Amino acid sequence: MKSRAKPAVRNGYLYVRGQKVKPPKERLLALVVKDEGTECWNWQGSLSDKNNPLRHYGKLVIGSRKDGTRKTVRAHRYAYQVFIGEVPQELFVCHKCDNPKCINPEHLFLGTRQDNVDDREAKGRNKLPHKKPQSPKQESE
Repeated sequence: MKSRAKPAVRNGYLYVRGQKVKPPKERLLALVVKDEGTECWNWQGSLSDKNNPLRHYGKLVIGSRKDGTRKTVRAHRYAYQVFIGEVPQELFVCHKCDNPKCINPEHLFLGTRQDNVDDREAKGRNKLPHKKPQSPKQESE
């Protein structure tokens, strides 16, 4: 029977199975590139929908398989929790900068679904690409 390696603490960091477990802030900051012009912290990790550029939200896995807390979360929502505080389940974490890859806590705010819709419309982002209208089928006489 194999004995499982126990977590160890070295140099102030927790190691599990020989891998360093980074604190949440350090883990998030390791996966961003800061844009000095916009001040956005652009997520460089996994994305939620690679096929739709309007939905390129960052995502990451947190928690542990061992205790059943492992789950995939949106990077901007997790950043809000880590840097600012808890997010009630019914609220959205919205972007002031309209950049779905941004996880800068100064660019994030809490809102309801309606707040998010109102913000989108106020910024003119509610317009979808126009489709060419189809002409009705003409009946032959």
